[in-house]
Amino acid sequence: MKQEARHLKTLGAICEMKLEAELAALARIARDEQRLRDEIRALDESAHAFSPDNHAPAGLANHFRWLQWCRQQKARLNTQLAALKADRETLLHSARTAFGRTQAIRSLERQARSR
Repeated sequence: MKQEARHLKTLGAICEMKLEAELAALARIARDEQRLRDEIRALDESAHAFSPDNHAPAGLANHFRWLQWCRQQKARLNTQLAALKADRETLLHSARTAFGRTQAIRSLERQARSR
């Protein structure tokens, strides 16, 4: 029985490390998502802040070029954000699995101690 308890304790430590690694990866993704959302928000604000000279053809042309550049950058950032969200879903599944394993091992450890 003592050997079983030792094995469970070792397995529990491994499961804990796996869970911590998954949660750290999720935290990194959350930070990256927030950074991209902030960049998108700043891009939207800068696109609306630019005002061309009234009735100046060069000013209007520059304004439209600026808006086009902003749209392209926003599309690029949204693509990156979508990829991060897909990665997050995969990591969430792994984190849930690691959490379930950790909980199961803890339960088995409690049972082994109570014997």
